[in-house]
Order: sequence, then structure tokens, then C-alpha cells
Amino acid sequence: MFSISLERPEHAAAIASLLAEAFPPPATKPIERFRAGRAPFSELGRVALVEDTVVGSVRFWPAAVREYRSGRLEEVLILGPLAVTPDFSGAGLGSALVRSGLAAAQAAGHAAVLLTGDAGYYRRFGFCRQLANGIALAGEAPDRLLARELVPGVLGRLTGTLVPARCVRSAHRMSKSDQRELRSSIRRFFAFSIRSDDAFSGLRLSSSCQELSG
Repeated sequence: MFSISLERPEHAAAIASLLAEAFPPPATKPIERFRAGRAPFSELGRVALVEDTVVGSVRFWPAAVREYRSGRLEEVLILGPLAVTPDFSGAGLGSALVRSGLAAAQAAGHAAVLLTGDAGYYRRFGFCRQLANGIALAGEAPDRLLARELVPGVLGRLTGTLVPARCVRSAHRMSKSDQRELRSSIRRFFAFSIRSDDAFSGLRLSSSCQELSG
């Protein structure tokens, strides 16, 4: 029996070993440049555990679609890699990981998720090629780029290029420990006190994404 859990720092070594086994070099896909040198969203990563042993993993990464006409950046998520140890292949771990991660992404306010993969497998989670028709990913076969809307209509008639992005997360997307640290930093910097957590809860930081150079 397995359980699905939030990815934690202590899982990192086991996940690295799992991914090295599942995706041996020199298999480098175009989507990899969206992950190289960047950190995934820690609050969205999920692991499958069997007696505290990591047997599956899925992660989500920040990216953006740069619209052709306006140059505006529409924030999206990249799903992957999804990996399950061979001993548990076909046991439903992959599906459980994806569904849990997507639910967390929707609850956190993300609008859309893209991935490259087999449409036959990812269709069960609501991914389809049609939603990604107007989005280009350099070096990737068009039929392998799939999308799912977490906010209906957000992709709409969006046409543009998928680009790596860095995102400043809104306060409502931060973990509780991150919010505590933010409050502490504000108090120290501005040398004023915030009377209550309720007063602070009304503060929302703006979220922005911009294309990384290079």
C-alpha cells in the first residue's frame, strides 16, 4: 500500500536516484531547459511512499507563454518529470501523484499546466493537444505538447511561445513558515509592528513573471 505526500527536503536524494534510473542520459528533451538551474514549486511537489521509501515523484515548475502580438507573459506551470520505480509500475502511483499535484496547483491559484508526453496517458487528467494549439515549444514535436486549464478559458485563444520564467509568488502561495519569515523581515526593515496576524492577512504581494535572459 502506498501513500501520497508533499515532497520534503529529505526526499531529495531518493528522488534524484529515481529520476536517474527512469531517465538515463543522454536523453535530453527540449522541456529540460525549463528545469535546468531552477527550483520547482516546493508546495506542489508530490512523492509516493511505501513505508517511508520514495517510489514515485512528480514536480511542477514555473514557466510562461509570451504572446506573439503583445509580448505579455501568461504564467503557467510545467508538469514533470513524473517517475515511478519499476517495482510499482501499473499500480496507480502515477495517476495518484498527478491528481494530487493538480489539485494542489488549482487550490494555490495557478491557472494552467503544460507538459510534453503521451496524449493517451495524460488525457485521463484533462490534458489535451487542442488547448496547446496556439503555443509553440522550440525543438518539440507539436503533438507532444499538452495543456490543461485549471481556470476555465484561461488559455482561450492564447498564441505565443513557451518560455522559461521566474515567478515572484504571491503571499497567499507561500508556506506558513515563509509567511512568518516575511512578517519578521518586514518588522525588522521598517521598524514597525503589525498588530495582529489578521491585519497582515489583508496584505497581498503582487505576482509577476518575466522571461529569463539566455
